[in-house]
Amino acid sequence: MEGGTLTARSEVLGLDLRLTPGAPVREALRFFDPVRGEPLRSLREETQACEEAERGREAAEARLREEQAARQALEAEIQELRRRGG
Repeated sequence: MEGGTLTARSEVLGLDLRLTPGAPVREALRFFDPVRGEPLRSLREETQACEEAERGREAAEARLREEQAARQALEAEIQELRRRGG
């Protein structure tokens, strides 16, 4: 027990289960990765991370479409200049 936190090791799961008195209810009982010392994400946290990743993917795709459109415009301009002989 460190700092009032109770820890139980699950050999089957390979995780630590920690009970932290005084923590908010949603954070009081958490599984931790004993190697990294970090808590496993809750379903809500995992859902939020997935939503953020999806927004990032959508933004990257939008930038890619913009870059492709700009490239096509430049290629068209180059072709027009070549056609004119200039």
